[in-house]
Amino acid sequence: ADIIELNFEEMLVESFIQMVKNFQAFSDRVEIILLPKNGDWIQYPPEARERLDNVIRRIENETGIKVLDMQDVPEITPDMYTDTTHLGRYTGDIPFTRLLKDEMVPVLRQGR
Repeated sequence: ADIIELNFEEMLVESFIQMVKNFQAFSDRVEIILLPKNGDWIQYPPEARERLDNVIRRIENETGIKVLDMQDVPEITPDMYTDTTHLGRYTGDIPFTRLLKDEMVPVLRQGR
């Protein structure tokens, strides 16, 4: 899908779902996470957001995994990016890693 309009290609969606199922076959736990997006540059039209929501629902239904959508977390701000889509090595990567850790530690502890 393109990053703004999110016109998903069916073959790519099917392939992603199959890849997740492949990982589920040999992994104790599989997570699907939507990474933060730079809201200064990437703003979805309502139709694009609807397409994304539909694909997320489909992925969740077909894999049994709840997608963690971290695209618009307030802790990650536009000044943390080196360009329109990539978090800066220290300005963005480290804060996002900390945020992801805070989100995932309770989830991983449940598995014990």
